[in-house]
Amino acid sequence: MNKPSRLVLLVLLLLVLPIGLRLAWFYRGTYTPLEYQEVDGSSLVAPHEDFQTYEDEPIDSSGIVIFDLSHTNNIRSDDLTALHDRLTNRGVTVKIVTESGDSPDVYLRDASALVVAAPTEEYTEDELSAIAAFVDAGGRLLLVADPTRTADFDIGDDLFLAVFPNSAVPAMNSIANAFGIVYYDDYIYNLVDNQGNYRNVKFTDFNSDQDLTEGLDTVVFFASHSIRSDGIPILIGDENTRSPVRFGETELSPTALTNDGNVLALGDINFLIPPFHTIANNDHFLSNIANWLATAERDWDLRDFPFLFESSVDLIPLTEGRIDPQLLIQTDTLVSIFDSAGLSLNLTNDVETENDALMLGVFADADLIEDYLSSADVSVLEGEDEDDSGNIEIEGVGTIGIEGTTLFLEDRNGDQTVVIALGEDAEAVVSALERLVSNDFSDCFDINNLIICSTGEHQEGIDEEGESVSFLASCDQPPNEVTAEEPPRIGSISESQEAWDAFVYSLEFFACEPGEEGDFEPGEITVYNIIMQESEDVLWYWGWCTATEEDLEENWDVISLEFILNGEVESLSGFAIDESGTCLLYYALVTDWPPGTHLLTTQITFLSDLNDGFSDYEAGIRTIEYWVTVED
Repeated sequence: MNKPSRLVLLVLLLLVLPIGLRLAWFYRGTYTPLEYQEVDGSSLVAPHEDFQTYEDEPIDSSGIVIFDLSHTNNIRSDDLTALHDRLTNRGVTVKIVTESGDSPDVYLRDASALVVAAPTEEYTEDELSAIAAFVDAGGRLLLVADPTRTADFDIGDDLFLAVFPNSAVPAMNSIANAFGIVYYDDYIYNLVDNQGNYRNVKFTDFNSDQDLTEGLDTVVFFASHSIRSDGIPILIGDENTRSPVRFGETELSPTALTNDGNVLALGDINFLIPPFHTIANNDHFLSNIANWLATAERDWDLRDFPFLFESSVDLIPLTEGRIDPQLLIQTDTLVSIFDSAGLSLNLTNDVETENDALMLGVFADADLIEDYLSSADVSVLEGEDEDDSGNIEIEGVGTIGIEGTTLFLEDRNGDQTVVIALGEDAEAVVSALERLVSNDFSDCFDINNLIICSTGEHQEGIDEEGESVSFLASCDQPPNEVTAEEPPRIGSISESQEAWDAFVYSLEFFACEPGEEGDFEPGEITVYNIIMQESEDVLWYWGWCTATEEDLEENWDVISLEFILNGEVESLSGFAIDESGTCLLYYALVTDWPPGTHLLTTQITFLSDLNDGFSDYEAGIRTIEYWVTVED
């Protein structure tokens, strides 16, 4: 055998020898199959789910529950349907918030409970502050998360995200941590006793002191986070319930209820979804949760206007003389807001009303509500001379100047709620009313049941873009002649209505130093001096209010009204009309002001003596003059 042949033989031997040795070692002898008993397939019973539909017994309730889905929530269309139906069966209104720009300050104003399910975007500090205040006032908060609801909606072909998805736990903890609750980025499991899968965990140990667990024997959660808190665990896992990240811990819970009973956290969302909500006692637990949400007892305050009222509300202008329509400029808006809140609004001048009440007035008429102010330790002090507007003295706080100040007072006496808004003049009261309607107390501070706000000077306004506009503060004597070559433009009725709805300010707002209005006697002239740096949109109006609709109809039969612009009488047909029950008001948008001085005159003639249901008025002419100088 030559040398190459020996090398080939050696290589083959080295390859075959290991294989032969393995075969000889691992496969000794021949294979003999095991004998097994034949199984009768007819005797096999397939496992089945323990469906237990609960016959719901809805309680009689009301209120509004908000479903907050504005944080890119990872939920499907039917995830909250069962809960939604249970709530509506209890007389609760469910509202869904989906826009991320919506502020809790706004959508929680009329709510009694809030539901946050599977958010994937964190809550901001401002949002948390509003929600915390809501809970402190007795509002209830339900938090629901799920380990299968990650922050990734569309993984697509991304294999990494399919294996390692981004967790949504940080988003849920951004709100849960504010209430002492922690969601773990885990799932709980039970290898011994489960509902067909080790992650379908049964719970039979409940906190029996809570209404949430009433009537429960077994609840099954299908993939749930474990939760830790300083509060109360509603469901408690047995000794075999474990977490892959909480080694050695027992009595793990997928639930937590804060000690005040106002925040409930759940680690699983699937148990709420058909058909899983009918497994074991899940359906009964769902009804208990609906009862818990529906029975929230929230306290409302001034910042929740008008929802702090509970019954018919009397609107009371505080005045010893006639009702100034300027105090009722937003009557239509108020009526619609109260209607949407399920409340009626009635105009009256009876300060001694037994109904809930909204009282509007100036500090000069504070003596009409002295009892309310005294109960809040508030005193209104007159100024020492005509240049001194006076002060507000609050016991334990100090003294605040009336000028540029608005005061809101909430008084609760038994079943009656009274809200009082006081300003330095009629325009300040209008601004106060706008604050209540828009829930704008951004530059205000709270003192017990008071809110004190700075309204700013007369020479400051807001333009269409929301920017501050300054007007010349000169308060010299008004001019005595018209110098503008052309008059400003009176807007169409539709333009005037749009301006009204947009809360465009009236002429009085821009006056640097209006004259005394007096007692509205015949021959009286009230003069406003207005200086603008540039043309501004304003409302020009006058109206009359009475005690009853019958009084209003009789009064208007003997009232003649004229609007005169730079010496020319404007037709009333070009003015918009606002008729609100016992008030009738004509108004128009005035815009496109040419430079120079303009005179706008409102002339009111009482053709005969009349009575508005509150006071008597003699026949005669009353005049209001607006001298408007436009610099540019």
